[in-house]
Amino acid sequence: MDYKYAFHSDRPLFDTIVLSLSVALVGTGFAIIFPIFPKVLETMGGGAFELGLIASSFGISFTIFSPIFGNLADKWGKRKMILTGMLGFTVSNLLLILADSITMLVVARFIEGAFSSAVFPASVSIVSDIAGDKNRAKYIGYLTAGNSVGLIIGPVLGGYLYNFGLYMPFYVSFLFSAFTFIFFMFKLPRSNSIVSEIIADDRVKMSYKEILRILPKPIHVFIIFGVIDLIAAITWMLVEPGISFHIYNVLLLQPADFGLFVSVYGVSVLLSQILFSGISDRMSSRIPVIAFGLSLNTIFFYLLLITTDITYLLISATIAGIGLGLLAPAMKALLTEVSDQRYTTTILGVEGSFVGMSIFAGPLIGGYLYDTYGMEFVLITSIIMGGISVIFSFFIRFKKHIVD
Repeated sequence: MDYKYAFHSDRPLFDTIVLSLSVALVGTGFAIIFPIFPKVLETMGGGAFELGLIASSFGISFTIFSPIFGNLADKWGKRKMILTGMLGFTVSNLLLILADSITMLVVARFIEGAFSSAVFPASVSIVSDIAGDKNRAKYIGYLTAGNSVGLIIGPVLGGYLYNFGLYMPFYVSFLFSAFTFIFFMFKLPRSNSIVSEIIADDRVKMSYKEILRILPKPIHVFIIFGVIDLIAAITWMLVEPGISFHIYNVLLLQPADFGLFVSVYGVSVLLSQILFSGISDRMSSRIPVIAFGLSLNTIFFYLLLITTDITYLLISATIAGIGLGLLAPAMKALLTEVSDQRYTTTILGVEGSFVGMSIFAGPLIGGYLYDTYGMEFVLITSIIMGGISVIFSFFIRFKKHIVD
């Protein structure tokens, strides 16, 4: 690893845990408002379409701003960009509290998506710097585990807080984000002055043409990599609109069963990220781990297709959780190790745009397919796409790219 452009840390594990805890707070604040959005929309005369619009606005802004904020992080500093993202995230939460119309909710969620894209790529980039080659995927797994904790705790806490008032989850989400911003200011790892000077000397005005120039090569391999990321995310998003209806109306299960399914999946993701994320660090290539993770993701959709009771449902959730726990850290680690370290966050931002596209397009397409063709068609579509992603993974053959 060329540490000339990297963050330095004498306590890499400690700093990774600090980042992970911070990301967990962000994730909790983000997810805490999920359960009550439909209730808020009801008071404004909105329904399922407006809920989809709010979700899509987040994905659209995440897609647009992810490479922009990634590039700014490489030019201005990753720490500064994370703090900027957290400040914007806090402001967006305040706007959600003040929103008195569906339009304001959409605008607030758009702003939230934009500034969220400034936080996670820069955090991954810092962890990649301080972890080194031997622990890159392992430490990235710890970071993503923090995000998983937030996404698990958030909806449960939001549902509980709803009992104390419709907007109580929004207030707590604002407090979470404000506290995390302050926590970041004092605990976020700092780059040393030498690194800052080098980054300043290397500043250039970046255009999308320049961003294409700094992406890992061959460029078609990066596109394949991005498509795999897109497929891994959008297959879930396709299923999301109809999964609850499928569980209730076809499997004839109860809300408690659905909650158990979500909890088992979340715990499986968390444990696999903590326990198994470092496997690819000990292998000569990360591709087998990526392919295996994608395969488990595909098996999950197949099990959903054939399941008839809660037992199969929980088995499928466990398999899916392990698959994501293996896949995400290995993918991030591979991308950061083949990137020019001066532009790692820019590249992670571009990669984030592929995921952003799935966030806004997936639920809309999935909802249409479910209403038109049914859940079986949606699951078969996800199985086919998952199989394609497994095949694509064996064509990931990057070359270490240093920009001239």
